[in-house]
Amino acid sequence: MKILMLLEHEFPGDVRVDREVESLFNAGINVDVAICSRKDKGQNIIEYKWGNVISRNINKFIFKFSALSLSFPFYFNFWRKHISNILTINKYDYIHLHDLPLIKVAYELSKIHKIPLIVDLHENRPEIMKLYKHVNSFPGKYLISLNRWGEYQRKYVPLADKVVLITPEAKEYYVNKLHVSEDNISVVPNFVESSLILADYDKAILDKLKKKKSVVYFGDISVRRGILELMEVAILQRDNTEFHFVFIGSGSGVNIIKEIIKNNNLTNVEVLGYIQINKALKIIEACSIGVCPFHRNIHHDTTYANKMFQYMGLGLPLIVSDCPAQAKIVREENAGMVFKAGDSKDLNKKLVELCSNKDEFRRISENNKQLLTNKYNWEIAARELIKIYKQ
Repeated sequence: MKILMLLEHEFPGDVRVDREVESLFNAGINVDVAICSRKDKGQNIIEYKWGNVISRNINKFIFKFSALSLSFPFYFNFWRKHISNILTINKYDYIHLHDLPLIKVAYELSKIHKIPLIVDLHENRPEIMKLYKHVNSFPGKYLISLNRWGEYQRKYVPLADKVVLITPEAKEYYVNKLHVSEDNISVVPNFVESSLILADYDKAILDKLKKKKSVVYFGDISVRRGILELMEVAILQRDNTEFHFVFIGSGSGVNIIKEIIKNNNLTNVEVLGYIQINKALKIIEACSIGVCPFHRNIHHDTTYANKMFQYMGLGLPLIVSDCPAQAKIVREENAGMVFKAGDSKDLNKKLVELCSNKDEFRRISENNKQLLTNKYNWEIAARELIKIYKQ
């Protein structure tokens, strides 16, 4: 069996795609990955043990028009030619599309070549686009139609032969709002490997974090992910030498955090910036509590962040906002605390409460390690992905 995956950016780089390719290959399924590249010239083929990455150079002009594809089809035309060339030369049993934008092109070509189409939606694209800065500012605000992207999703997603989603909450949304057949949906969560690989990091920093009750946020640093509420807690706890707040990652919110630190003369906050994943995991291991303080919206309500399961596997109790998908796991598994999204006082209350009972804190820590080992890991999640093709 052979699959053609369609990916709109470089490979490797998207952790979910990397895991899927490896898991499918280990199950005896070969995969080619079609990508567009800003780096390579012309068309290039890179061989891997599981298949080929087939890249085609995309110029800056066409790439910039991807968000405007519903009005100006340059981006769709680029991909239609790229995929058609591949399908003319090679034979595939399935097309596996990652994310929404290319679904029109993938669907049309799947019908022409009589190949079943699997659509793997990592996110609810029209909903998350509402939060993008370039969509809410000039000129994107006047050029990009969110309503049209919503209509596009409603039209094409139900036409796929199978839809792969991240959470049961996402499945419920697509069944009720987009009228996708429940039988055509498989849930393959964004769990992480059961064995996390850690790399050495600055011993002085690690020792410093271990001496405190260090509260860590890892990942994209932006306002919609609740960083301001976490900073408000840092201000509330500024005179408590017990707590230390650590941010690992990059994003539009980094400068905002640094400005808050400066304006409030905070010494209990550390911004470490982007750090390679294995080193970042070593830092997280030295911390005490992992936070996912996301704001409520349809995207956050129906997805999981990798960080939640990484915290879990490293034995950190969790504090998460009440976005339903993540809150359900924390409540059902007694993996930590849930606070009201956007409410820094409730977040502070839950932080203090979590740390007040040392025996319960230790129990949650040990429990969370076992949860990753026995339940919330990629090896288990991948079984559902493999089942789609083995059936």
